[in-house]
Amino acid sequence: MQSINFQKNQTKGEVRNMKNILAHSTARAAVALAIVFGGLTTFTHAADIGTANLQLPVAVQTGKPKVIGAVLARPVLAKGDVSATVTGVNQFTATATSTDLTAFVPVSTAIAGWTGDWNLAPASDNHYIVEFTSGPNTGLIKRVTAFGASGLVTVDGNLPTIDAGTRFVVRKDHTLASLFGDQTSATASGIIAGSSAGVADQFGILDSTGKIIRFFLRSSAGWKDISDRTGVNRNFVRVSMGTGVLMTPVTTKNIYLNGEYRGTRSKITVSAVNSFLANPYPVAVTLDNSGLADYVTKASSAGSADEVRFMESGKFVNYFSNSSKDWKLSTARTGPSQGTKEIPAGEGFAFKKVGSSALTRDVAWAPQYLAQ
Repeated sequence: MQSINFQKNQTKGEVRNMKNILAHSTARAAVALAIVFGGLTTFTHAADIGTANLQLPVAVQTGKPKVIGAVLARPVLAKGDVSATVTGVNQFTATATSTDLTAFVPVSTAIAGWTGDWNLAPASDNHYIVEFTSGPNTGLIKRVTAFGASGLVTVDGNLPTIDAGTRFVVRKDHTLASLFGDQTSATASGIIAGSSAGVADQFGILDSTGKIIRFFLRSSAGWKDISDRTGVNRNFVRVSMGTGVLMTPVTTKNIYLNGEYRGTRSKITVSAVNSFLANPYPVAVTLDNSGLADYVTKASSAGSADEVRFMESGKFVNYFSNSSKDWKLSTARTGPSQGTKEIPAGEGFAFKKVGSSALTRDVAWAPQYLAQ
């Protein structure tokens, strides 16, 4: 596949050619994956974004941890328009919605029998996101905290300027069960369940303190904390779109991500100091071509910059972008450029946000052109 430089200033002809290459390459990648793995069903449209239902294979090896991304979306539940322009607030008012949004009530409590942080054992999978599908913020995804009367939608973190008339869709966000299946449906993803964590694939998420909490799918019983295999069900632990989990496979195999590929850029709000971020494309991308350097905090040394951390030989290796948008190893700021570091399809990396833990950061990838 031809390599594309997203960052280089292009002539009009080059832009047109790049769009065609990206559109055709992305479509070919999707179709190729479908032919090999039987994953592409139909091309559909969710509002303004070209989409395809896709099954994306990811190769994993015994005992070698890998960040697996939540990059294919769940189905659209509702569509609507923003009724009035908003800037720097965490709410907007929806109009012309296809469904009464108050029918969707975001979960905010724990499953019965759990007394800890409800996020580690939610009572249901009623986690919702909005995705803006038109305007300058096309592709921006926000987690919804409430759907209120008169179309009021409250989201996690403040919004950039969202103009009146901007269109959006509502989806359910991912959970462990929606990504990889539950005790009745895990075969679609190819993961290994077991009676105990030692004979099953393990999946780690980052809690609010940055600690990795590990889960496994217990045969006939659902998702469990590896340290509490007879405890409460964890099927509905959230894995937000654009983020990921740290998988430790028990066998070598392909696993499969299933859902809707959206032909737009991916832009999410990063709130936690530590998180997992995922390559949103159905093909591999390099750091240079990802567009991430336009959004991460850059500095002359890693200590003052955001860091991306790749799992290499069983440990995280840190990289950062300097003020010239040149990616470097955190331990070798004057060393060679690392911009050709590749992020395979369906995979990702750990992300450490510099600065106050109270500050959020919108992180976006370079635009895709499947819909244009």
